[in-house]
Amino acid sequence: MKLPIVTTYSNLQLRLGYLKVLAAVGDRSPTTQESFERKLQPLFPPPPLKANLLGKAGTPPPADASYMAQMFSREKPKRRGLLNRNNLHELIILGKAFQFLHPVNCSLYEISVVLRAIMGPAAIKSIADGNSNSAYNPMTIGEGDSSRMERAFFFLLILSADLPTALIACVVAGTTSFHLQDDFKKGSELVEGDNAVKNSKNQLTKTVDVAVMNTQARGAKRSSKPIVDESLTAYSPNNILLKAYNLIARTAGNELSITNWREWKEYFEGAQSASTTSLGGHKAMRMGKQSSFRHHAAPRIEFLVDLHLLDLSDTTGEDGEPSYYAPNDNTRRFESFFNENFLTSTKVPKLNLSQFLRSSGMKCFAATYQIELRDPTADEPLQFLLQSYQTVKREIGTTPMWTTALMASLLALDAGVLLETEKLYSLASSKAQEERAAIRLSGGSRFDGEFLIGISPELLKTVTKPPSS
Repeated sequence: MKLPIVTTYSNLQLRLGYLKVLAAVGDRSPTTQESFERKLQPLFPPPPLKANLLGKAGTPPPADASYMAQMFSREKPKRRGLLNRNNLHELIILGKAFQFLHPVNCSLYEISVVLRAIMGPAAIKSIADGNSNSAYNPMTIGEGDSSRMERAFFFLLILSADLPTALIACVVAGTTSFHLQDDFKKGSELVEGDNAVKNSKNQLTKTVDVAVMNTQARGAKRSSKPIVDESLTAYSPNNILLKAYNLIARTAGNELSITNWREWKEYFEGAQSASTTSLGGHKAMRMGKQSSFRHHAAPRIEFLVDLHLLDLSDTTGEDGEPSYYAPNDNTRRFESFFNENFLTSTKVPKLNLSQFLRSSGMKCFAATYQIELRDPTADEPLQFLLQSYQTVKREIGTTPMWTTALMASLLALDAGVLLETEKLYSLASSKAQEERAAIRLSGGSRFDGEFLIGISPELLKTVTKPPSS
């Protein structure tokens, strides 16, 4: 995995709810991407009609043209992140980037099975059938009977799969409202994609032109056109994702222990050792022509809006212009907890993100959204573990412990109990020693703590469903 969200995903501001659509339509069986897209197509609206010779677009499809059109019509702004049948491949890319789908055969990964369990059969059926009359809207996160579980699931997913996006909340926590094309670009410095590179080149062209004029003033012959060194493309110091990276890199120094840190470092700082050059006060990195894209990666702001970690103010109505974003109390509580307990904490050696999520992930969620949780009783952890295993177990063979532990933590959350996955890992290990026939562990290693778990039918019969909060 090489930074799939940052490096392989498009600039489209899609929504986390699309992952619920993928989980509902897919299954654990291998399939082709083409057949998967065919299953998705009836849910989505047809593409907008092209403009005619007079420059006017054709009549748009009716509001009830598809299930997804109906779902988006319940939200504001209506058009943000909406796909159509012609660009469904973006949805497949999203699923692969979040490791919901196998990159080759498009079968659902185990994390998708957890989401299916949270959604429940009625919600899954309403999506798969395209039932626009259903009250269940997959585009909303954290609403309905499993609101806590669903929001916590995506909260932890963002931290584990797309940490740069989560860190954006830390970057903007102390700001007021901002606009991606205004407040953070500081003039014309921050724009997305090709325009970012073009604007940076224009900046550098002016800088080099000044240098040429100075050379001419010293008696040298002036070039007929400005000299642009393609390997010295200035990058924007105000890119939000770059600020997020700098936040954790500055805090961590050389002590960072995060999966794919080398890829992170190469992506944001250059694949080769970069020499820093100052041209007219502009910082430029000698990393090759295309590397400037790394410093203009489009931030996934909408994911944070879905999680209520940012507020969205649609001040431009229906004209399609980007909206203004603003931090809220959730943003500031998350920044405070994450900074104190991870970024600057001595309790998490070498800033090990996996260890933080296992030991403090649910506590971080509860602190962010002000949810009161109690400690579990002596018997509850095993009961949640058994209940979780029944929910997400594979039909044949053993089941990944991460899947089982995550679901157990979410079930505990739903019952008003704080149960971190770290405790469940320890519980499974100890019980496997005590009851070798009842709980079996296999695979993994003692270095990463990952393993597969199997629980006997006899032990599962002892499960008692804990009371909900």
